[in-house]
Amino acid sequence: MDSEKRKLFETQDWEYIIKDLTYYAYSRFKFWNLLYEKGIKGYSPEEIANEAIAAVLTEKWNWNPKKADLLSYLKFHVVKGMVANLARNKEVKASDAKDIQELHHPENYSTEENLNAAQVLEMMKKQLDKESILFKLFLLVYDGAKRKEICEELDISNNEYNNLIRKLKSRIEKMNANQIFGSLKQ
Repeated sequence: MDSEKRKLFETQDWEYIIKDLTYYAYSRFKFWNLLYEKGIKGYSPEEIANEAIAAVLTEKWNWNPKKADLLSYLKFHVVKGMVANLARNKEVKASDAKDIQELHHPENYSTEENLNAAQVLEMMKKQLDKESILFKLFLLVYDGAKRKEICEELDISNNEYNNLIRKLKSRIEKMNANQIFGSLKQ
């Protein structure tokens, strides 16, 4: 690893990054419908977050600081890819890990974490207020609904779904770029 990357690694807020990556891994587990199983190869979202960091540190995943900040790269490339690979792996065996099932219950989160989630939902509602279909889509995705369920619920075609998802992702990225979620980082 070159000295520039090493210096960037040393100046990161690792406590926040691990927490954020764990939440993101949890959302990817939920997206792939892996939380309702007994577990997946014994992995938990926190283990995925830690493995993602290790993969970048050992350069199994090659992060380019000029193209993306570390957290975005870890979330949208490494964690997303790792969970997708697990979900698609036909040889994955269910385990008895109860910690993954327990993550689905909000009482396992601190009051602060539940408040942050409520604030994010409120921010999303305000930002997407003029486009209620995007907010409905966001809520359905947030609740783990599948494409087919979403298309039926919103009475839209697959192509309309694809376009709305792209538009929603773009809006969320714009909100993130404008640091709308910055007040939640603690």
